[in-house]
Formats: sequence, C-alpha cells, structure tokens
Amino acid sequence: SGCKAGIRVMQMLTELSEFDRSINFGRYLLARLESKGLARSLVACRMRAMIGCALLATGDLERARLSVVEAYRICEAKDELATPEGTEVQKTYAMVLAYGGDVSSAMSIMRQAYSLLWTESMAAGQNLHILVILMLFLCSSSQHEQAEFFYQQAQQAILAQGQKRMPYLARLLMLMAYMDVRSGNLEQAQGKSETAYSIIVGAGVLEAPLGAYVLNLIGWVKAAVGDLDGALADCSASSRVLEALDMSETPPGIDNALALAHIKQRLGDDAAAQSLKRRASLARSASGLVPLLRLAPDDFYA
Repeated sequence: SGCKAGIRVMQMLTELSEFDRSINFGRYLLARLESKGLARSLVACRMRAMIGCALLATGDLERARLSVVEAYRICEAKDELATPEGTEVQKTYAMVLAYGGDVSSAMSIMRQAYSLLWTESMAAGQNLHILVILMLFLCSSSQHEQAEFFYQQAQQAILAQGQKRMPYLARLLMLMAYMDVRSGNLEQAQGKSETAYSIIVGAGVLEAPLGAYVLNLIGWVKAAVGDLDGALADCSASSRVLEALDMSETPPGIDNALALAHIKQRLGDDAAAQSLKRRASLARSASGLVPLLRLAPDDFYA
C-alpha cells in the first residue's frame, strides 16, 4: 500500500508539472525497494518508468532512456508487459524511442501494448493513454487512415466516461486537425480546433501543460488558414504557460518556439523569429530530442 500511495504522489506531482520533485521522490522510493531486494519487482519497474517519464518531460532524453530501458528489459524477460506496470514501462519506452528519432520502433511497441491490453473494460481505465501515444506516432508518420481508426475508438471510450476524460479528446482532436492541415482539409481542421478550444476552456486546463499543448496546435491551425493575429495570440498564450511551468526546453516548449517563430517571420518580425529558432535549436541540441510534429518549414529544423 505504501508503494501504491507513492506512485499516486508521483503521478500527482507530474500532473502538476513538479517534475524534479517527482523524480527525486521516485528515486527515494526506488532506493527503498532496492534495499529490500525488490529492484527487479514490477513496482520498481513502474517507478523507473515514471521517473523516465518525468525526465523526458524536462527534456532529459538520455537519463530518461537509462531509467526506462532496464525496466523494459526486466518486464520483457519476466513476460510481464501485459500488466499495469508493464504498460507504464511500454508507454515511456516508446516515447523515449520516438523522441530519440526511432518512431517506427516506438510505434511497434505501442501496437504491441494495444494488442496485449485493449479490451472493453480497459477502455474505461487508465490505459486510454495508449491510444493517445499511438495516435501521436501515427500523425508523426502521416498515417491518416490508421490515425482515424484509433481516433474513433478513443472518442467512444472518452465519451463513455463523461467529463473527466474530455481533455484527452481535445488533444486527440488537435492531432486529427494536424493531419487535416497536412492533407489540405483546412475547414475540417478549423472545426476540430474550435471544438478542442471549447473543451479545454470548459475543463479549466488552459493553464496546464495539456492546455498549453492544445492551444499551441490551435494557433498553428489558425496560421495555416491565414489568421496570423489569432495564431500569434494563441501560440503566445501557450508560450507564457510553458515558461511559467519551466517547460520551454521540453518537447511542447520546442514545438511552441518553432510554431511561434514561423508566425513571427510571416508577420515580418524577423529578429523575434530568429531568436525563437535559436532557442529551439539550442534546446534540441542539448537534449537530443527529435520533434514528432512539424509546426514550421523544414529549414526551421536544420
């Protein structure tokens, strides 16, 4: 029960963007398990994965990789991937692989997680996040039809659970809007963006990481349809939230800087655009993170 309570505390700290506190607390709990000879237990593996997730959220890809690879190998060797703990490990390992540039392997892991665990009962539980991650990878790889298939499944699961899971739907809507823009379906992208905005406002998460992530994509869609003033307002609001949460050098922070840089460039503010490009480039170089979505022209990622 003590470990379960510790895991809940780590989850709460991560949700509040208290990543360093979550990491330090997780390491303390992990040391206690190791002192009891439980270093290879499923609970220890889950803690390593959660530490890795928090490290990744700070942009520390290499330490995140070190934390989760061992956990994945233990769960695989013990044939325990199809467990709640194994699921947590698979999700984090897949994200580490994807942000390291290996989206194909990351997608294979999430498909494995999906095939092992997706059931009707699971649809109402914590593993809905599997579909969110899988859809991110599909969008990153421009696999529109498959993304649409998984979106329909996720939407049904979310709506069945009521308001609690609605922020997930906002994120999924914006991933589909991203695909719509890439496919030239701008009107559909706008409609999804408006729905997503209503959801995050209604859920009161505009000042949270998820709200900032969604708002940045909404701004990017507005830029795609030519509403540069609206795009600047939304991406700037997202930037302020991410800065307040000390997330400017994390994956959402890098995405925001690049989207905002392109908008500023289109508005004629070349100095601000170059400053944002340099900031994103330095953050990417320091962390080794590879952006999963392209929110600016290719030369912005050089």
